[in-house]
Amino acid sequence: MNILKRLKASLAFSKGVMLYDQGNKQLALEKFREAIEYNPSHVNALYNLGLILEKDFNKIEEAIENYQEVIKYKSDYPEAWNNWGLALVRLKKYEEAIEKYKEAVRYKPDYSEVWNNWGLALARLEKYEEAIGKFKESIKLREDYLDAHNNLATTLQITSGMASKESVKFTRP
Repeated sequence: MNILKRLKASLAFSKGVMLYDQGNKQLALEKFREAIEYNPSHVNALYNLGLILEKDFNKIEEAIENYQEVIKYKSDYPEAWNNWGLALVRLKKYEEAIEKYKEAVRYKPDYSEVWNNWGLALARLEKYEEAIGKFKESIKLREDYLDAHNNLATTLQITSGMASKESVKFTRP
């Protein structure tokens, strides 16, 4: 790839980040797509495009395609593995999400958010004892992580019989 295309890709990506920070999500999305046109292996543009598609436009399947592209070019990108898992959870594909979380912690074992997300997927599958272990690992890595504390407490309420799974709410990332 020539240097001019790389520079244009970097410029489009930077503009996309700036536009997103200013709240202009549609134009940011277009700039990330432009960056990818110039450089199809621009993993940060692919990743950010996936984030916007998932979180701001609710295009889960398209977001997953972007996370897959990121992994194709950079398999050791734990944030992409994590967000791929989160997208799968939104589709209620918990077992598949767990596989993505395993990959994320393989590349970044101290990624507390992934351990919490993994625990949530296990809790959705009613594998509460395993979920408790993941929440505890998350807390061990980041003691002030309130979501993991809440999710651990919620799971303990369910397993102790103090609450039913229908009456409690997990904290989602």
